Amino acid sequence: MERVRKNIKLVLLLIFIVICFAFLLMKTTIGAYESTVGVIAASNMAGWSILINNTDVTVNNPDGIDLNYTITANGGGKHSKAAPGSVLEYPIVIDTTGTDVAVRFDLEIIDKSIDPDKFLELKEVSSQDITIVQTSASTYTGVITKSRLNEDTELKLKLEWPDDGSLIEYIEDTTDEDYFTINFHAIQYRGETITPYE
Repeated sequence: MERVRKNIKLVLLLIFIVICFAFLLMKTTIGAYESTVGVIAASNMAGWSILINNTDVTVNNPDGIDLNYTITANGGGKHSKAAPGSVLEYPIVIDTTGTDVAVRFDLEIIDKSIDPDKFLELKEVSSQDITIVQTSASTYTGVITKSRLNEDTELKLKLEWPDDGSLIEYIEDTTDEDYFTINFHAIQYRGETITPYE
């Protein structure tokens, strides 16, 4: 009888050891399946880079952008020199190849009709590539659609130096901004209606 009890104890001990071993083995296996893995979510963000006459306007550029003119009518000045009576054309090339969304831009043009201290008066803003809409007394708006992002958009500003017979005194602190000023603003175009100025 004593021997049977010892055998039962031994069998129970072996069963207990097997159960413990099985538990440890299963815990390790389950642990492998429950391992936590960190996730890095990658997103391919749309680009936003606009160049005007090869100058990036999406970064801080306190010096502004140089616009070179062509004189289509000279008002009595020397060759290529603007003077009262001159008509000047300023080409603007907008490069949106680094942009992945449609672009709405506004050109605010401060000319003599807005600020009497300016020398030039805007006659026309035109483009063969897109439609330009006058949206306020001094603002002209255009949209570069997604289908045009890989192409340059060319604008032409036509300005005239009114020859009203008044004497203009040239002084040392005359700057380019005395002729006229352009402020360019661009945002993502989401299909909003552009209302013409009346």
